[in-house]
Amino acid sequence: MAAWFCIGRHYIGGDIANMKPDKLNIMGIPYSVTYCDNLLDVDPDKRETLYGYCDHHTQTIRIYDKDCKIEFVWQTILHEVLHLIGNNTKISILKNDSEQKHNELDCLANVFADFLFRNNLIKIGSEN
Repeated sequence: MAAWFCIGRHYIGGDIANMKPDKLNIMGIPYSVTYCDNLLDVDPDKRETLYGYCDHHTQTIRIYDKDCKIEFVWQTILHEVLHLIGNNTKISILKNDSEQKHNELDCLANVFADFLFRNNLIKIGSEN
């Protein structure tokens, strides 16, 4: 069964089992997105368990998605995108330089994901 998801007015195709982007363009910079089945695999150095990881040097985003609701996956994607925006714009609240700022960024990503889903700006469905 074919599937689609929509971000704003941009529809992206995929299969029903993988309604997640494998590439994102953030402020004109292309990033590849990789999904991991193990929390330890999210960290490229395998030093700590993470739900998400981003690296502006390698232009990669890594997301844990095993048995996760799609809303949680998107919240994690948005969390990492906010880190990258902070790095590229020097907006201090979006930089991960303290536990408090990281928690605030996580809350912001959660609210933003909720806003996108509740207002149907991200739609997930299947084609017949």
